[in-house]
Amino acid sequence: MIRRWMTLSPPDRLIGACKTALARLEATGADPPHVFAETGEVLFWLYAIGDTGHGNLLSPGFQWARHQYAHGNLITEAVEYQYGAVLGRMMLGSTPLGAPSVHRWTPREHIGTYPKAHDRTDLAADYDARLAGKPVVATLWDELSELVANVNPRDLAPWPKP
Repeated sequence: MIRRWMTLSPPDRLIGACKTALARLEATGADPPHVFAETGEVLFWLYAIGDTGHGNLLSPGFQWARHQYAHGNLITEAVEYQYGAVLGRMMLGSTPLGAPSVHRWTPREHIGTYPKAHDRTDLAADYDARLAGKPVVATLWDELSELVANVNPRDLAPWPKP
């Protein structure tokens, strides 16, 4: 029988896996423009790091995004790709010259969820305020830094045997 305390990862492994996934997401650059799976992977690692047994320390907006991924509620992607000044893709007047391409969190009103999906308004409101329209990679790095600074490694370590 496998008990929960036997399956927990050491904190450095969780944080390292999140950094690796985030670096992989960051390296996607302009190809491919749709990074649904990669973004979801980083959200799951962040959630695991923030899950301390004393409540989850992950920001409410990120919790909302992670719950949407986890429960398959997304009908549309939570990430939009905005082409910067990429030759052959740029539309005049839509972006300043020299602007890099970037993934941004889609505003919630453009994200479809199933009608019966439980939607916590406190989490959703934080998503609207802190994430919608912001660059995906930068906000994920900021959240990881915040979690690493606030999570006690002892909270991530396996619990003592019963």
